[in-house]
Amino acid sequence: KLALEWMMKSFEGHLRDDGVTPFSDHCVAVANILRSMGCDEDTVIAGLLHDLAEDHPEQGGLVEIRKRFGDKVAFLVNGVTMFSVEGKDGTDFEALQKVIRESGLDLRVSLIKLADRFHNMLTIGAKLPEKRRKKAEETLKVYVPLAKSLGMWTFASVLADLCFPYLDPASFNSIRVEIDSDPRLEPMYVSGWINRTDRVLRKLGVVGDVGVIVGGYYEMSEKRIPASYLIFERL
Repeated sequence: KLALEWMMKSFEGHLRDDGVTPFSDHCVAVANILRSMGCDEDTVIAGLLHDLAEDHPEQGGLVEIRKRFGDKVAFLVNGVTMFSVEGKDGTDFEALQKVIRESGLDLRVSLIKLADRFHNMLTIGAKLPEKRRKKAEETLKVYVPLAKSLGMWTFASVLADLCFPYLDPASFNSIRVEIDSDPRLEPMYVSGWINRTDRVLRKLGVVGDVGVIVGGYYEMSEKRIPASYLIFERL
């Protein structure tokens, strides 16, 4: 509550690119995404405050954050701020790629960066077309691989799909129609294959749960997988 109140006061009157939405809404959204990931309290608070140190140094920056919320939160906010260089020299993706290669990015900082980028991609429509494309390209080059490196496959797939329409709208619309209209995605068809697969496995003495994974639009486009492989059953 204290972090929320301080953040709201610090960003009072500040709006996002659409000129309507309070900037504080973004910080709250990032914190909520982190909470949905099951992150601890320090990480959620850091997500709430992740833009404060850089955007409002007059509030005391990291020194004040450390004083109010402790060393752990200050460490996480600092970690996010260190790699928040987008819009300055255009090297955000280069810096982050280096960090990923060297495995120097703290797991919690990674999650905050991913939550931040995820919400930014959800709300990217207010930016100019060229900026939308640049952000989408950067997200695909850096943040999607980062999510995959953490085993966040579904998150990575959704994030890639958020980028796809800004990079190649024609292909996105084409493959979306193809996949969404595939009759084999109907619940009855899918459940039938799950049941049949389960029966076969039981006869073979294999114990396990059968589930279904449907690839994202971008993933299917990249792999150019025939329609017959759009659905995967796995143990």
